[in-house]
Amino acid sequence: MLCALSWFDFWRSNSNTAIRIVQSMKSYSLLTITLAASLSTSTFGPLLAAEPFVYETAQEFFANGDFDGDGRLDTVIVDKETGKYRLGYQLADGQLTWVDCRPSNIRGVTGFTVGKLPATGHEAFAFTTPDANQISIVDASTPTTPPRPVTVPFSAGLGPNVIVAVKSSTAGRDDLFVGSIYNSPEPNEMMLLRIDGAEYPKLAEEQLGGPPAKANRFSVQTGGPELACELVTDDKGSTFRMEDKQRQTGARRVGGGIGFGLGLRDWKFWR
Repeated sequence: MLCALSWFDFWRSNSNTAIRIVQSMKSYSLLTITLAASLSTSTFGPLLAAEPFVYETAQEFFANGDFDGDGRLDTVIVDKETGKYRLGYQLADGQLTWVDCRPSNIRGVTGFTVGKLPATGHEAFAFTTPDANQISIVDASTPTTPPRPVTVPFSAGLGPNVIVAVKSSTAGRDDLFVGSIYNSPEPNEMMLLRIDGAEYPKLAEEQLGGPPAKANRFSVQTGGPELACELVTDDKGSTFRMEDKQRQTGARRVGGGIGFGLGLRDWKFWR
């Protein structure tokens, strides 16, 4: 279902407050918009703001973050095919104001993440796709001015297809986990890059048994380490992997899903 209305009211299940979505929605599904709006303005906002989680459908990515640094969660929706994104800024409590679609300079987006990338006072987001062999970072801190995407040449490998921002071991900007699939002789790798605004040096790397997908960030408990995760698929099935950057520990595929280092487990999901 597509939403062709210029605005609509969405009633939160845990409140009597209506959320008004301003401006036309056009190409985005009603389900995506209502879910994104609910997550941005609900009582779960403070929890979601701690570690921006990216949601994915066959056509879109969508996520929340404080993109303008005002302390309120905003929403971004990305169209994978065109690479265009649309922002809903929460300029007032409980109300998202949508701006026009903006380009990311990446088409056929396969990886998307939210984090503190070019600055520490607010979140930004990054896009990638393997055929372009580059990463595009967008700082959308000014609601009224479309930002110019910053293109980051990817020299640490070939064919970046997934990307995850994770907290850096040093104060300030996040680091980036990047998965790539066109390397040689082993095609699939996961690597950690430092966002320094200049050379983006590689801090660590690991070969994978198959192409990574569905990469994201999360914590298993409040105050616990922030983890990156991804699905790795080979001829035996798909493995859910978790990476602890802070301790330089990765989930390895071992027989029977035996735990590693921190007591986390490498779960297998068979076809």
